[in-house]
Amino acid sequence: MSRDDIVRENQAIYDVYDRHHLQIILKRFLDFNRQRLERTCSSMPERQVKFIDALALLFHCNHPMLPGYVGREAPCGISGFAPSKTDLARGRSIAKSFCVQRYDSSSAAIWGIFLMGSMGTIAQTHRSDLDIWICCAPHLGREQKKLLQEKCEKISRWATTLQLEVHFFLMDCDMFRDGSISDLDEESSGSAQRYLLLDEFYRTGIYIAGRYPMWWFIPAGQEREYEKIASDLLSRRYIESKVILDFGPLPEIPRNEFIGAAIWQLYKAIESPYKSILKLFLLETYVANFLGGHPLCLVLKQKIYKGKIKMNEVDAYVMVYRRIESYFKSEQQEERLALLQRAFYFKINRALSRTEVSSDSTWQLRYLDEIVKHWGWKPQQIAELDQRASWRVNKVVDEREQLIAALNYTYQKLNEIISQSLTPHAISTQEINVLGRKLKAAYEIRDGKIELINPDLSKNLQEERIFISCASSNDYGQSESEQDKSWMIHESSSDLAFHFGSHKSLIKSNKNLAMSLVWGFYNGVISSATAFDFSDKIPLKTQQECVQLIKILESWMRAKQNIAPHQNFLRAAVPTDVLLLINFDNFKEDPEDIFDGYYISETIDAFNYGEDEENLIISIDVVEKNSWNEITVKRYEGNSALFDGVQHYLSMAVPGSNQSLPSLSIRCVGFDHAKAIEKRVWSWFQSITKAYYSLSSSKNARFVFKVAGEYGSMAYKKGRFDFCFYKNIRQLTGYLCEPQSNFSPMVVDSNSIESQLLIEIAKRNEADAIEMYVEKLDNVISVYICDERGSLYVEHIKGSGKRQNLRYLQLYIYNVSQRIAENHSNFLGMRSKIPFNRYIIEKHGRHDYKIEAQHSDGATPVIDEGIKVQLYLDENNFIRYDFYTLGVSLFWKDWGEQIFEELISTIEEKRRQGQRASFLIEDIDVGGCVEFLSSFGSMQLTQYLNLKHSLEMRLKHLHR
Repeated sequence: MSRDDIVRENQAIYDVYDRHHLQIILKRFLDFNRQRLERTCSSMPERQVKFIDALALLFHCNHPMLPGYVGREAPCGISGFAPSKTDLARGRSIAKSFCVQRYDSSSAAIWGIFLMGSMGTIAQTHRSDLDIWICCAPHLGREQKKLLQEKCEKISRWATTLQLEVHFFLMDCDMFRDGSISDLDEESSGSAQRYLLLDEFYRTGIYIAGRYPMWWFIPAGQEREYEKIASDLLSRRYIESKVILDFGPLPEIPRNEFIGAAIWQLYKAIESPYKSILKLFLLETYVANFLGGHPLCLVLKQKIYKGKIKMNEVDAYVMVYRRIESYFKSEQQEERLALLQRAFYFKINRALSRTEVSSDSTWQLRYLDEIVKHWGWKPQQIAELDQRASWRVNKVVDEREQLIAALNYTYQKLNEIISQSLTPHAISTQEINVLGRKLKAAYEIRDGKIELINPDLSKNLQEERIFISCASSNDYGQSESEQDKSWMIHESSSDLAFHFGSHKSLIKSNKNLAMSLVWGFYNGVISSATAFDFSDKIPLKTQQECVQLIKILESWMRAKQNIAPHQNFLRAAVPTDVLLLINFDNFKEDPEDIFDGYYISETIDAFNYGEDEENLIISIDVVEKNSWNEITVKRYEGNSALFDGVQHYLSMAVPGSNQSLPSLSIRCVGFDHAKAIEKRVWSWFQSITKAYYSLSSSKNARFVFKVAGEYGSMAYKKGRFDFCFYKNIRQLTGYLCEPQSNFSPMVVDSNSIESQLLIEIAKRNEADAIEMYVEKLDNVISVYICDERGSLYVEHIKGSGKRQNLRYLQLYIYNVSQRIAENHSNFLGMRSKIPFNRYIIEKHGRHDYKIEAQHSDGATPVIDEGIKVQLYLDENNFIRYDFYTLGVSLFWKDWGEQIFEELISTIEEKRRQGQRASFLIEDIDVGGCVEFLSSFGSMQLTQYLNLKHSLEMRLKHLHR
């Protein structure tokens, strides 16, 4: 292709694009920016204008006396910026010693500075924060960007001294075009909406200093030719590359961004619902392809190119409103249009009913008044909206429901339209998970969760007085057994007769009184300053409890935020704080209330009180806060309340893992002896958490206690804690004797077990060791044996031969433990035997025991006068026995079921011959029967002891 052909092909472009034309375009953009900057400063007090005036200088210079100085190596210098005399004077007004340094423009660290968002718009107020893009040079390395970020943070802190909230965003235009932008956090939408962010930048960004966006020089109608035109402008030097920064074109917004952007706005609606609803509505107009779906930044650029700018009409927020208004009118959606108008009015945040609009008013106020009159709003409607900061609870709840309905409808409509496209979403999986968690925390409704009702709608929901009433199905003629209480919180005043039963005044109704009060406190409806009125049906005791509970909540929640930090949503929610409310709302109609007249000291066991051993814990309300700042309330009542409450709490962390249990507070509400109950429950929880969650704990522990006259045990099995109960100590020890797959130590609640001996035994229980405790009384020898896996075997030896029985028992333990050590080295590693510790028990009182170690000389006990047993399985998998005693061997295959009678005859014959033959067993070899006898694949000592005992009882029975 010849040079003439190239000229002809591009003639139309170059007829338009000459240097003079480009200068006109640049001048129009700069004039537009100047007017917006003037509007920005006109809405700010003088001290804040000082920040805007100094902004470019602070980043251009690196002077140690200027705000933001982080060291000599900090990157600085703005491309193309030359401080004027006015700039220098401003610098000296901040730091008298200031003097400007000279920079090589080619090495400038910063290519541009832009104000973003509501500044210079109708939505700017004295409380508006400043979002500022610092467009850094692509050549900056990671360390230099880190220093520049530190500089930004220091300048932000200086801005706070001027009552300004400033957020800086470091932007690299090359990385932005490549799709590399910051991760999701509280201020940045991450990958959720890159092109939508670019749309916002082009239509709201106010140029402060540095290079100009290439986008300014490409006509809106030729956005799809952006790259070609930009390349030609630079190659023909119509524009110098040193004056340009390039974030790229925006012919349209890719559909794959909209779902991520919608989810982001749903999240932002938690704190700023009206601003977010505006942005969601705008997304819908884009997705619905209304007016061609053209981004608003292109509409703005067209107007600037035409040169007919009416500043009010090209105001960023007005343009958003006009686009959505036209869309809703075309769809005949009057209700959504009404919400749009309210959202726009609240976003502008100027109370027309409290301000007289005149020619001296700000341009924002005059223009808003013009818009509202066009809507046809009445003064009464405007006055009601202007009172939003003091809206009461029911009004806030109604408005919130409308907002959530609108948010959900818009999101579903966006999803419906976009789902037709097969393009994958732009938002990353991790970011969509984070946003999903935030939305779940804010909007999910589930049983027991406290719903936050005030997303920046009213400034103060607190009621001066509330009225609490209680209704039940019995009030409507149903039987007593069908009663179903419902607690109701009403607005109150001195006219209680009017308010009682008035549905208009009803604030909250719930079957759980504690949950209603927690809801009221968490939403700021009730505080310790709120006065309470009660219906006559509510006992004085419950009235006092309500007041007391609010004080408890005020202390417990004093440092808790409504919005959790962003980093908490990078993972699943975990409980962080738990409040247990003991016996709240537990009045009885019966005047013989079991609590009346109780006077107990802190040493009395509240789990086994009095002669009837009553459990004083009637109910537990578990108030739980998690890392996402969700609050839930769960109530447990009846005999199992204590166990349900502890199970609920312990389920929040897995024993033996790196998880920690949440911080725990325990309060007993309303009783004279509340402190004693609190102390008892606290000690019980401490004992349990020490057993399962301390450094020395084991998730295999068996926690033993006594409640309401019954013995109980708690164990962690299959991912949860299970409770079992036993009517007496014998049943309990039967449970403790059960086989274990691994070492399972006993942990005994010392405050609720009267057997001090069991407590002392549990303290000495060790893995891979055997402890034998012998208590010698006049008529009986009691033996307690803890085996290598923590199981407890108890035997009471009576009769004249009890000392001989004890010797045989020790011999048997010695023989069997050696076999265990030899066959099951997984317990002991390289050890050749299991330690066998013997103790003597001396009883000095009813519950006073002295335990002393019995020292052994280490000699192997040899008796060889008893019975040795060999077990095996026959061809039908039945257990069979071979016996050996005093040189005689008896085999099942020879004697069958008669082998036991033959063994007895053999021993009696040996005795007649004068030999010391015994019916006691001194060793058992289970051989190949292990898997048949034990479900754990190996035998432990207590299993051997039970096997010995059952065989000896059978022989004893036959010998009679």
